[in-house]
Amino acid sequence: QLSVLKALAESVRGRVEVGGASLADIGQLEIRISRLEDALQGLDEAATGLDADLVAAIGAPVGAVAPVRSHAPEPALPQLSTADLQALSAEHPRVTRFAAMAANDEARAHAATTRRHPSVGLAFDWIETGDSAMPTPDRGKDAVIGMVTLTAPIWWDDYAAEEQAARADARSKRASLVAARDMAAAEVARAAADLRDSHRQIHLVRETLIPQALGVFDSVVGEFVAGRASIAELLLAHRDVLELNVQLIHAQAAHARAWTRLEHAVGRPVAAQETR
Repeated sequence: QLSVLKALAESVRGRVEVGGASLADIGQLEIRISRLEDALQGLDEAATGLDADLVAAIGAPVGAVAPVRSHAPEPALPQLSTADLQALSAEHPRVTRFAAMAANDEARAHAATTRRHPSVGLAFDWIETGDSAMPTPDRGKDAVIGMVTLTAPIWWDDYAAEEQAARADARSKRASLVAARDMAAAEVARAAADLRDSHRQIHLVRETLIPQALGVFDSVVGEFVAGRASIAELLLAHRDVLELNVQLIHAQAAHARAWTRLEHAVGRPVAAQETR
């Protein structure tokens, strides 16, 4: 866009020399050119900072080149439906961990229940005596010992309190499990909606709005050359082209972020539909 404006400025300067344009026209173009140059410098600085953040986020050495694509990925939609993706999100470790924690609390409660009830134990032991040179009774027979134990809990109230606390913890974890499933399903729904919306925007801007804006800009350039359009109309048409291109880039970035959020919510890579 900056190159286009500079080319237009050269053309207008030629027209000024023959009285076909005014110095005000040149001034408007130069103001727009200066603003674009400043915006580009600001974007370069912002990109440098973001590169450093990305390198730090992936743990790469300082000064490493950020692993970014030179072109935005082609927009796509997931093969699976939103309901299927939500079902997968329920199997995410950050969700299922609450089930494991609840099972552990329930095991604690069961152990406490067992300890607060009397128990009877039976045990057997034997001693190998071996053969003896002495002519004694029962020579060579092994000794067998039987034992019966009875355990009576003393701290019954403590075991009961421990059981109640463990069951309360288990109920809390089960509630957290339900909440985590709901949050994961909502995150999938939001990411899928953003994915569809950005997919629609990309196709609309790239295939319809930008070609239309370019057509209008070319038409205004022709009118300007013929002396039937002002420099203000030319700059307005040019601004529409620029803003639509920036809108396309934002939509592509939003699409990539939505896809990342979707995979984060599901907990695994998400296959895309084949492009046609």
